Amino acid sequence: MTQHPTQAVYVISVFAEIAGVHPQTMRNYERTGLLSPQRTAGGSRRFSEADLAVLRRIQELTTEGINRHMRPTQFLHHRNRIHF
Repeated sequence: MTQHPTQAVYVISVFAEIAGVHPQTMRNYERTGLLSPQRTAGGSRRFSEADLAVLRRIQELTTEGINRHMRPTQFLHHRNRIHF
């Protein structure tokens, strides 16, 4: 059975390790609206392959000089270029 890209399976520590970022960075991106992980019934974050694609795009844009502290609506314009 193939996993759907939006199926949230990764806990924050595993997701952060895969992405090569600190878990606190993930929390900051969520707080600013750049990432929207799913939550379990107990409130734990769960990330998907689609979230990883968004994070990779955030990293690309940051490298290109786009400020990660921009308003989420500004980022979403760029985020729409991500294809799953």
